[in-house]
Amino acid sequence: MKARAYSPYVNFPRRLAAALLDAVLVLLLLSVLTWALQIDLASEAESSIAIALQLIGTGVFVVIFWLFFQGTPGKLLLGCRIVDARSGGRPQFWQLLVRLFGYVLSAAPAGLGFFWMFWDARRQGWHDKLARTLVVDDDESTKTLAELSAECQ
Repeated sequence: MKARAYSPYVNFPRRLAAALLDAVLVLLLLSVLTWALQIDLASEAESSIAIALQLIGTGVFVVIFWLFFQGTPGKLLLGCRIVDARSGGRPQFWQLLVRLFGYVLSAAPAGLGFFWMFWDARRQGWHDKLARTLVVDDDESTKTLAELSAECQ
């Protein structure tokens, strides 16, 4: 039986699962925020304000997690992290902002920018390419002994 080649790049299904976990968490937090601010979603004016707060709040939440933890809670739970594509290190703040706004471009043409991960050798979506980031496997159980010993030195 031939051994499966290991790739450090996280595939689309795993990234989708992380995004779904994040969506559940964000919806829960936004529901609590809406309740705490006692926003009446039946009112058109308050509903518009709530939508704006939710979009801004989600963006701030995502960027803070990317900045401090190199991933959102969903990515971290599934053993993934975001790195700079050139250095493999922590992405810079500007890269994270470009990545966030790149999500809009990835989603715009029927999600083609996200599905691009299926064809890309490094599993990058358009937002990753624009920001020069990668999503890599951070699960130590999948690493070789040589990789683990190199990290300790």
